[in-house]
Amino acid sequence: MKFHSLICCLLSVAVIIVGQDFCHGQQQPLKEVQAAMAATEIKNRGTSTSVLSPEMVRAANEQSQAVLPKIEIESQSNISTNSDMSALQSQNPATGQTPKRHEPDPNNPEEVKAWLAENAKNKQASSSHATDDWKTPIEFYGRVVDEANNAVSDATVNYSCNDTSLTGTSYYHMQSDANGLFAFKGIQGKLLEVDVSKEGYYSYDAHGQFFYYAGENHNFAPDQANPVIFRLRKKGEGANLIKSDFPAFAHIAQLKHDGTSVGLDLFEGQQVAGDAGQLKLEFWRDLAEKNPKIFNWKLQLTIPGGGFVATTEQFPFIAPDNGYTSVLVFDMQTNNPNWQGNVKANYYLQLPNGKYGRMSFEFLPWNGVFTIHSLINPSGSRNLEPLQ
Repeated sequence: MKFHSLICCLLSVAVIIVGQDFCHGQQQPLKEVQAAMAATEIKNRGTSTSVLSPEMVRAANEQSQAVLPKIEIESQSNISTNSDMSALQSQNPATGQTPKRHEPDPNNPEEVKAWLAENAKNKQASSSHATDDWKTPIEFYGRVVDEANNAVSDATVNYSCNDTSLTGTSYYHMQSDANGLFAFKGIQGKLLEVDVSKEGYYSYDAHGQFFYYAGENHNFAPDQANPVIFRLRKKGEGANLIKSDFPAFAHIAQLKHDGTSVGLDLFEGQQVAGDAGQLKLEFWRDLAEKNPKIFNWKLQLTIPGGGFVATTEQFPFIAPDNGYTSVLVFDMQTNNPNWQGNVKANYYLQLPNGKYGRMSFEFLPWNGVFTIHSLINPSGSRNLEPLQ
């Protein structure tokens, strides 16, 4: 039984030594292996050497003090190398020194207590710094005017800011004074939203205006001498307009690429024969090239006896009485530096029967798909403001 244990021990030591040396890309000489095996067994079994060969005992006596320390040093060298890499990664690039990490003595209650208190303090400071942006003082000055730049008094000012409240946002309300002015301060937050409205007015900023006080490269800076302007438009007398959406909901309208004429009746919102409607559309595209990113295409819109005037007004309520052109042409050749892959525009319309209207038009030349949303005043008036 003892002999069996000895053999197992010797084999284990041999495997460990040879494995370590192969990891270093070299083999330990056989004599050193024997010495290591012998020295290990002598260490484990005391001074008894009755089962060892004379060669192994001699080798152990000569080299046990040299070989085993060598192996131990090489093994520690590997560990040190890995530790050094971690240390280098955590070095301060400015000083080249590795910061010391203080750990409390677990046998010293006072030291542990102080360490825990310091740790909690650092975490609290870090947490406090993380919310600094949401504690930025907010001061704001604004003025409400109408479309003619006249002051609008008693306008409702709703404003809110992202802050450290339980809900994350605080809401406030006030009114503009007789000069259309309003101001507030004494609140904190990172992002301010201001929305202005008044009964009987349209707002030019349907979703309000936003102002960052922290967290951006360029944050908003309030200026009492130059208040932020909020514009409202006084509602006028609306007209009974004919509304048309083409195609109808959940439908697709598509022009053929060979120039086939498509007519639309804007009073009925229906497709008609090419020359029967008030609006005619024609589209050409060369399909010889497959899946090109840029291709030749041409679109033509026509109102016979009438015309179009482009507009970018937010409230296109009064159609012009002149300046209409009967044909719109979009000719996009591949060598055109202003080539575009879609059309999205708004137009005032003058129809052949003298009626006025307006439309929003969108077109995709890739597949010929288009949509038209129009409002027509059947009375002949140029008033295109809808009834409220």
